[in-house]
Amino acid sequence: MGAPRKKTIIDSEEEEEVSAEVEESSDEAPAPRSKRSITASNKQASLDKENFEAKLKKLEALQKEVNKMKKKSKEASKSKSKDYVPDDDDVESEDEMFEKTGFSSSIKPLATVAVTNRADDIRTPLKRIGAAAAQKPVLPPRISSNAFKTLPPPAPTSSDCEDVDGSGPSGPGSSSPTVAAQKRQRSGSASDGSEELLVDPASKKTKTAEPVPASKTTVATPAFRSGADVNPKKLKASDFEEVVRALILRAASEYESLVSTSDALPDTAKRFKWARQSWKNACLAAEEPYKITDGISSILQKRGSRIRGHALNQIRPLMVNVFGFKRGTDAKTVAWNRDLYTKLKTKAAFHYKNPETLSGYAQGKIISEILHAVWFEDTNSQGVTFKNLFDPIPLETLALIFTILDFCLDEWSDGTRVKAKLWGKDIKDRHEIFHKDLAEWAALNVEVVTAIRRKLYTRSCRNAGVVTQNANKPTLSAEAKERAREELAGRTGETDSEMED
Repeated sequence: MGAPRKKTIIDSEEEEEVSAEVEESSDEAPAPRSKRSITASNKQASLDKENFEAKLKKLEALQKEVNKMKKKSKEASKSKSKDYVPDDDDVESEDEMFEKTGFSSSIKPLATVAVTNRADDIRTPLKRIGAAAAQKPVLPPRISSNAFKTLPPPAPTSSDCEDVDGSGPSGPGSSSPTVAAQKRQRSGSASDGSEELLVDPASKKTKTAEPVPASKTTVATPAFRSGADVNPKKLKASDFEEVVRALILRAASEYESLVSTSDALPDTAKRFKWARQSWKNACLAAEEPYKITDGISSILQKRGSRIRGHALNQIRPLMVNVFGFKRGTDAKTVAWNRDLYTKLKTKAAFHYKNPETLSGYAQGKIISEILHAVWFEDTNSQGVTFKNLFDPIPLETLALIFTILDFCLDEWSDGTRVKAKLWGKDIKDRHEIFHKDLAEWAALNVEVVTAIRRKLYTRSCRNAGVVTQNANKPTLSAEAKERAREELAGRTGETDSEMED
């Protein structure tokens, strides 16, 4: 038989202890849940704290706004009651009201006062009508940037050697008598001109008995436009006020015309001289005497490269439209372009009227096309405005055309156009050659060559839309006058054949 089994006897007390332990273990099981609930309550508390702080900040902001409104209402009440001295019993102190009452209760009366004063501040301004409106100051009209651009050049005077900015023989701060006279006439000043006469640099005296204030003896200084973002190293005409901007564009147009007709590649001294000359003529033409600053002079001197670049951009399309170059990279097109390039470059045949026979020197169709595209586009173009420079077409203008034409032809030397940059130093040699050739051509027969150049100018003006004086001839010739005399002989003007009114 096997070993006897041991029986474990558990009395009632031990059962109670075991059940107690089981109950304790069962009570400890949901402990993690209590921890999660505690964490959630902490987050809620932090959110409540943030909301409370935000509301507190809003209250502080409202407190500051109330203080501002209270101060503003005090100032308004003081300004309205300067002559009125109230009794002490009638005065209600806002300080006392605000201090004695709580924060929330003090907002209502202050808000009422503040709204009343703010309504007065934003009240629609009154408008003048009738006779009062006529006395209202009128602002000067805005000036277009091209207001002075097409003004004709001023007539030469004995003071041409003087500079408008006073750097010439006239001395600092003075201007030519012509400018002063024009200024007086335009402003409608008194006949004695005491407010407009300028100081004579030689005698340091004015033409009037009484001395003229120093502020009246100097020409105006160019000022920048309000709100302009000015870069001193890259000044533009648009950086200046309206009148000065219009003067700069007028002077720039004349400067470009000087480069186009006198010297396409001027040296430093000539550029400086032309900038001052163009500025002076612009001031004279517009009757607006202003000093020329270094910045304005720099803007004008840069216009030389601009007109050369403009001519280049206008001539490039004519290579295709006039000469017949073809765009493409196939072998047939490349061969065509190479043959055409060789034909036009040989003995500079590109500017002849007939490139085959080399006849019609400087009279090719492309010359007229270039003149029209660059300088005679319309009635406001440089060639029309500055007739004194372009009539007849100068040899220097033809030399510039020849130079840029030759440069554009070289872009097609390989059979396809390869765009290149135009630098003055790179075209200087070929420009001198063309200028020398044109001078020799003109010397062969001065009268005929001058007539050819004048014809070029007349044709260019006609293409620009200018009506010449010859087109406005009288229509009543001598023969027409004689016939009219015979018809009117013996008539009274009251015959039966005439129509009655």
